[in-house]
Amino acid sequence: MFGRGKTSVPEWARPLNSRQFDAMMVAIDGYFTRHDISYRTEDGTVVLQGPQTLGLANIVQMCCQIPESAYGQMIDGQFDSIFVNETFLSQLDLNCFEQIEQYLAVRLHDDEYLSHIPADWVDVTTRPFAGNLRQTLVLDFPTAIVCVDKDSMEHWGKPADELFTRGIDNVKQNYDWPIGKADLAGQPYFIVETEHFFAGNLLFDLDSHPELLGAHGAVVAVPTRSVVVLYPINGPQVIGAFAQLASAVTHAYEAGPGSLTTQVCWYHDGQFVVLPYDVAGTHIRFFPPDEFTGMLNFL
Repeated sequence: MFGRGKTSVPEWARPLNSRQFDAMMVAIDGYFTRHDISYRTEDGTVVLQGPQTLGLANIVQMCCQIPESAYGQMIDGQFDSIFVNETFLSQLDLNCFEQIEQYLAVRLHDDEYLSHIPADWVDVTTRPFAGNLRQTLVLDFPTAIVCVDKDSMEHWGKPADELFTRGIDNVKQNYDWPIGKADLAGQPYFIVETEHFFAGNLLFDLDSHPELLGAHGAVVAVPTRSVVVLYPINGPQVIGAFAQLASAVTHAYEAGPGSLTTQVCWYHDGQFVVLPYDVAGTHIRFFPPDEFTGMLNFL
């Protein structure tokens, strides 16, 4: 089915080349054939009976970062975790708050991701955070993270604020945020890279980390679920650094896995201000809002 001939790589599978795409599809087919599971691929998803749909975006991104010889093991692990999680869920009563409260968590999702879940869920189970990012109430199970649904929240009978607070606190207790330091435009900046999917939660309480902020706040970005970039603003160096930061954020987002947003913000005095820019080839065009320009003039 998946020969060695040159394959036309569909849009959803780029930037894989035809050889990598063939190898990925062979590994996917091998997994479901070994487990005697009927499936079809459709526009970047695997469709199972039910129907159940499994997205392939993160698998594509991981295939870009590892040798083809490792595709089989990686893909087996991805799908195994999904089916193990289904078995785990079958043993829980999701409507019983006492059973699931230890798994409550909050993570960041972008508007595009949330467009795929019912609109009435979004109004109840998420809340605005910064620009195109929203805090989302999820259940952080041992092998998967799933979004909380509106019906479960209604069964629990708990105020939304209480659920979000518990979810944020659970993540704080369960995970760490290792902070690395690098230099850009003559000033140190910080990169947080985690093994978990809650890197962006560091931004929920930035004022508790004054060492990550400058005299005028920081430029911040969350390109993936596992990466946060923070550039403290202490002087005019930020002007020269912005294009490099935006370029790095765009690259991290495109590479993945777990792409979140190319959005860059200025954090100061407890608020996030979106810093618009676009990428034209190798050039970054920056469109600073008046508030940011005023700060730069002050510097």
